This record gives sequence, C-alpha cells and structure tokens, in this order.
Amino acid sequence: MFITLVAVFAVSTLASAALGGSVSQCEPASNPGYSLDVVERSIGPGGGAVISKANGTSSFDYSFTAAHFPGRTEEEQDGLVVRVGSNTRRPWFTGFAVVRRLAGSQAFEHVDSSKMLIDCENINSSAGHPTALRPCADDPRIVYRAADKTYYMTYQNASGLEYGSTRITWIGTSQTPWDRNSWTYHSPTEIGLSPRYNHTAGMSIVLQDGRAPKPKHVAFFMTANTAGALYAATSTDLLHWDVGTEPWCAGRAGHFDHGGIAAGPQAERLSDGNLLYLYSIDNVLACQSSSCGKCGVNCSDPAASCDGGGRCIDGRCSLGWMILDGNDPLKVIARATETLIFPTLPFETGQGQAPPFQTPWVVFTTGLQRVGVDKFVVWYGAGDTNVGAARIKVTVPAPRHHG
Repeated sequence: MFITLVAVFAVSTLASAALGGSVSQCEPASNPGYSLDVVERSIGPGGGAVISKANGTSSFDYSFTAAHFPGRTEEEQDGLVVRVGSNTRRPWFTGFAVVRRLAGSQAFEHVDSSKMLIDCENINSSAGHPTALRPCADDPRIVYRAADKTYYMTYQNASGLEYGSTRITWIGTSQTPWDRNSWTYHSPTEIGLSPRYNHTAGMSIVLQDGRAPKPKHVAFFMTANTAGALYAATSTDLLHWDVGTEPWCAGRAGHFDHGGIAAGPQAERLSDGNLLYLYSIDNVLACQSSSCGKCGVNCSDPAASCDGGGRCIDGRCSLGWMILDGNDPLKVIARATETLIFPTLPFETGQGQAPPFQTPWVVFTTGLQRVGVDKFVVWYGAGDTNVGAARIKVTVPAPRHHG
C-alpha cells in the first residue's frame, strides 16, 4: 500500500462470460454457510506488532506491510518480504527487506539494511532520488508455485522514472527469495500491463494449477491510488497477462466497503476446493468512522457509538473477505457483510504509540500464510508504520447430500 490503500483490479478477456464486465458477478445471492473468525487478534510480542522499530525488531522508522513466503519444503524456513523506509519527508520512497524465520522460533531475523532486496536510493531521507539501479518499491505480494518451484512477487515500482507514472506493477521471480541476486524482474510491458495500464498499484494472484490440463491463472490488480472497482487478468504462465477494460468487482452501497476495495494477498485454497480471498478498504480521508456516516468517532473505544447507536466497524483501512469459486475464481460465492479486522490496537490506531507514526486507523493486508486446514495467519500493515499478524479460521459449510 501507499499511505492511501486503494484498489482497482483489471479483468481479463477470459472466454468465461464472467469477464463480461458486470460488477454484479461479485454479488452472491446468498452465503451458503461460510464464516471467518479471528482466533488470535495479534500474535506479536505482548499482543503488539510483529515487526516495528518501537519493539526493536526493525531498524527502519516505517515497516509498511509484509508479504509471507513459505519454505519450499516442510523443513525449510519461511520468511517475509517487508516494505520499509525511514524518509520522513518523502515516506513513499521505500524498498524491500527479506527476513527468514529463526529456526525453532516464532520470531524473524532483525529487519535492517543488510537484508535489503530492493534498496531505494533515498530510503533514509538522503538528498538523492530513485534511480534505475536503486528504484523505490511498494507493497509486495508473493505466491509460491510448486509446479515450477518458483516464487512470484508482484509489487509497484514507485520511482516515477518510466511509463509516466509514480506507481506501476512489476513481477519478480526467484527460487531462493532470500538471495538478492537470485531475482529476475519483469517489466510492465513484458507482463502485458503497459501500454494499456501505465498506472497500477499491485497485483494479487490466484493459482489454478491442477484445475485443468492447461489452467488459466487469475490476477486482480489496481489502477488507482484511491479505492475503486476491481479488475481481473488471466495468464497461463504467470508472466504474460491478458487484461481487459471492464470492472469485475466494486464496493457496495450501505456496506463497510462502500468506498471501494483494494487488492489483498494471494488467494488460498480451502478444504472444499474453493478459495479464500482477502481484500482491504480505504476510506481515504483519515476517516476512522466512515461506517457511521461521519468522521471523528474513536472506533477503538468500546464505549464509542455512531449517532443512533451501533459501533463504527471500519477504520481508515480495514479488511474484508470473499470466497471464490475454485474452478472459476471470477465467481464470488460468499462475501463479508462486516469487516474481518479493523484498527483497534495502539500500533494500528496510533493512539498511544510514540512517534514516528504515519497514518492512524490503518489495517491493510498483503500477506496470507496457511497454518492448517482452513486456518491462516493474516499479515498486515498497521498505520503505515508497523507489521501485525492475526490468526483466522474459515468455517466451510458441510457438503449437501441429495437423495
């Protein structure tokens, strides 16, 4: 994310009629029985952030968000790609650090300059500017494809050096993501976004290996820095994408996501074959109580209420979810009616955390980790300053028997 977490996703020219452009296709008629529960609100030390300068786990002022990558085997350590920066004047000038989990521990390596994968020229408030050799990068999202033992990372190049844009999506590939020299980067032109889309803000991938002899993978990507509609794209190799022009999905009037939706992490397969997809919202104007129809209500205060009663349940940025059809990810079969996680903790709201703290009332996600059957850890950015993580569980409806 940027300080504004928004999304618009591009839709592919799939043969499926679902790509026809009607946002009604992401409005399920009913929920067949799926539900999500937060099992542990924050798994960081003392119930706080997992990565933060405030708790000594990062050397950077700002740890914006993180993408999780699994090990290639059960024995290999997993890790995080963390968006980091310390430029207080231009906080959007950021890069990526890669850290691995410490053996036998729930903790990760310390996030510091020795772990840099993409090292923006002026990440620490220097007088320099981004260069082609030291570009700036935003909001990593990673998926591991077992079929070719390769990690695919989507991210935004935020250097403003090419394509007439300050944010445009690239894809990086590696089989050893902790090794800076192992990465190959694929340009917006190569992956098929440019010239049609020269301003894009991240992409999340839905793998479809095993669903057909030559499966078409799906991606959702953003075209704006403010919340909006989602679009889709399709690919057979994850590097060359067919994109379309019509929205696939959008926010809903009268719901927490009325202001639009933003790309989440990769989709993950559930026990019934369908897919969990998380997304974020952005109420844009630092309005932590948009669900009340007004700003200024402290949503983290249990005693706070909207006019006429009821809690504000969104924050500036918060998380929603969808269940996608496992065979046709462009078909939504269930969707959240309220936020899954919204800012309530000090490292998310900024209330009570010592400066520097960037953007109050923000929770947005770019990372999802499977930890069991229908059980996951959500990795999220908090206040554009810290990285948090929460455990969730999906309840999958029992199969229906006809007879």
